Amino acid sequence: MTTTLLFLALLAAANPIRVHAVRPGVVTPQVLAFASATVLALGAAFALLSGPMLGLVDVSVSSARIAAGVALIVVSVRDAIGPVPQPKPSLVGHRTGIVPVAFPAALTPPTALLMIAAGADRGVGLAVAVLAGVLVVVLAALCSPRLRGLRPLLAATGAGGVAVGVLVAMDGVLAI
Repeated sequence: MTTTLLFLALLAAANPIRVHAVRPGVVTPQVLAFASATVLALGAAFALLSGPMLGLVDVSVSSARIAAGVALIVVSVRDAIGPVPQPKPSLVGHRTGIVPVAFPAALTPPTALLMIAAGADRGVGLAVAVLAGVLVVVLAALCSPRLRGLRPLLAATGAGGVAVGVLVAMDGVLAI
């Protein structure tokens, strides 16, 4: 998987429009820092443990890419045709960065699977660096003023996510 494809896939998995839709009412620097640290730490853990995890379940890296692509397609279809996610009750204070920002909006199953596949395929350092780049885009979406008309934006990013998910799955198939 190329670095560009990994970036686009992680961006589609941590859809900034979905994160923007569920963001808490008050977004402080502490919330942003806590959300970023949570997603980056867990993403790094997935990448770091990718070899042992794939070995434990006897799955090849190419099969992990296929699984990540399929999971991305499923989540992206939900983004494209499902309802706009609404803000849910959240933790208080700086822990608002965990729920609802880090979970379930930014750190989704495709994000975890992509980090596992990328960690095993491209190395932990590159996978974490790309995730950090994606988090910059997600944090920019969190800092932006409330957007109107989220449905068309979410549908467009969901459709893009489906296309990227197909590319990730095809990349896994071609690597077999």
